[in-house]
Amino acid sequence: METRLTKLETEFVHVRKDLDDIRSEQKDIRNILGEMRITLARLPSKGELFGYTATVAAIAFAIVALFVAVLAYLQDQRIAGNAVVAPPAAAVAPAPLPAAAPPATGK
Repeated sequence: METRLTKLETEFVHVRKDLDDIRSEQKDIRNILGEMRITLARLPSKGELFGYTATVAAIAFAIVALFVAVLAYLQDQRIAGNAVVAPPAAAVAPAPLPAAAPPATGK
């Protein structure tokens, strides 16, 4: 009976050690979950992400529109600068074609 009691006491010591390990790991997991909660609380929500996306898209659209407007303005200025109206040309008769010389014969 004494050996059985000693064996039970030894197993109880091992079980107690295992429970202490489990308790220690549980505390570590609790700390990790707390850190994750803090990290997740700092992340933007879906609504905020939609707002950020809409803002970036609106800014990009405005930049493209401004670029197109500047190009159109410059194109108009270039066309307006080349729109110098030339005075009508005087009616000039075309110059007569020179008469062709007869082919030379080799004699």
